[in-house]
Amino acid sequence: MAEGAVVVLRNIIPLGDGDRVSMTPALWATVFVAAVIGYRIMLLLRPGRWREWKKFPRGPPGRPLVGNWDVFFSGSPRQKLMELAKQYGNGDIVGLRMGFRPVVCVCSSMLAKELLHTHDKIFANRPRYDFCQTLFYGYDSAVIFSRYSSHLIRLRKLFTLQLFTPKRLSDLQFIRQEEMRKVISALHRTQTPRLAHKVEKIVSDMACNITVRLLQSRAFEQDKCSELNDLVRKLEHSSIPVLGDFIPWMKWLYFSKRARERRIHKEFEDVIDKMILDRHQLLRRCPPEEVPTDFLQVLLSKEGDENPDELLTIEEIKAVILDIFAGGLHTSSATVEWAMSELMSNPRVMEKLRAEIDNVKGLEDKSTLVTDEDVGRMPYLEKVIREVFRLHPVVPLLVPRLSTQEVEIAGGEYSLPQGTIAYVNAWALGREERTWGPRVSEFWPERFQEQCLDVKGQHFELLPFGSGRRMCPGMRLGLAIVHFTVANFVRFFEWQLPHGRSITELSESVGRGNSPSTSLHAIPIPRRE
Repeated sequence: MAEGAVVVLRNIIPLGDGDRVSMTPALWATVFVAAVIGYRIMLLLRPGRWREWKKFPRGPPGRPLVGNWDVFFSGSPRQKLMELAKQYGNGDIVGLRMGFRPVVCVCSSMLAKELLHTHDKIFANRPRYDFCQTLFYGYDSAVIFSRYSSHLIRLRKLFTLQLFTPKRLSDLQFIRQEEMRKVISALHRTQTPRLAHKVEKIVSDMACNITVRLLQSRAFEQDKCSELNDLVRKLEHSSIPVLGDFIPWMKWLYFSKRARERRIHKEFEDVIDKMILDRHQLLRRCPPEEVPTDFLQVLLSKEGDENPDELLTIEEIKAVILDIFAGGLHTSSATVEWAMSELMSNPRVMEKLRAEIDNVKGLEDKSTLVTDEDVGRMPYLEKVIREVFRLHPVVPLLVPRLSTQEVEIAGGEYSLPQGTIAYVNAWALGREERTWGPRVSEFWPERFQEQCLDVKGQHFELLPFGSGRRMCPGMRLGLAIVHFTVANFVRFFEWQLPHGRSITELSESVGRGNSPSTSLHAIPIPRRE
């Protein structure tokens, strides 16, 4: 019992030094009493629960009250979960507990297909987390964290049929081209043999400008994109569950975290409100035919829609815009950073890719950009990007799903009760030797000559964007930015490391995300005729 109380006290405070609550003796006593009462309740409930979970996947024993909390919220969860699945579930699955909630993590393509395809509808919901109310616009407001409902279906149709259609992205590729020319010009202007650039910042600022221009047809003022990217990073670091999400009577302990989340939300709302206000002013002074038909206009057109099935409130419109920022800025830049890191670590692959690009574009005029049409004629580029997604999925643990009823998987070997939180370990799927063979840790794009797998959710060995009803709706835009950026970086520049630096082994950051542990700084040397 004493151990349980100590563990609770160590885990109830949110992560981050700025979030710690000042624990007075009275507060310590209150928490201790609450822990004792909660533990006794858990003991009373345990017999019935274990009978209900008799076919639940095996896993490591959890600590009193908090369960296996430390597996998910310390160190590298993706790696620990893969190792636990090998130890307890033949590499396929591991069963855990967080607070009073059953949790599983799937680490094989076979069971990933069962969860995301065979039982997709049962696992179409999301767990309800408190940060959705304070950081975002509510649990059911937009796409990422909403439960599965008619409202979510409408929003996904809006993304796939109106915002991110292939035709719209093709018509608007000039935005990506203009922003890439700005980047290339800036790198040429500042080029010196010793000046290294932070690759992630270059790409994240460019991706921000592209996204903002797709939304409102004009870029932000200078330095505004850097501020927005910093804000997105704050949002990512705060979008984590706390123990109170799994043990409800502990929620009150997180008042300082909620206050910080409200401040971040207010900063985002100021940005979004300014975009909407500027558009309303434009609508008042310009005839309808002069108003751009961009993403923002598509969304605002739903505000007064006479069809109740198409109607969106202003809060829902803001929520969609926030989802676009949250899901699209950091993911593209982190993927490009991984791609450039791997290419610089593997000169053979870099030269082979460059030869393909030169063959498609020709050597006569080296000033023309690689376009989307060119990308379609570059099969080796496609293999390189797929290999990056295999080794370095930016969201290594896909956003968790929640079962709405009891379900059996693996031919009845396991039974998952209603309310099970299910994670799919995309990072582990890319390291499954049954699929990828013994060279699983090697960056080797040629493997896709034999493995005809893509990243669009139909092949469960490779799921950087998820699959099924909750697949990432911004996948098309993300793929377009990544392919286009990598191809043009390789076409226009030789990339070198600063003097005395070397990439001997690429390591990943700890935590829930997946960025290089050390940011890539590289010197772009313009290629000569």
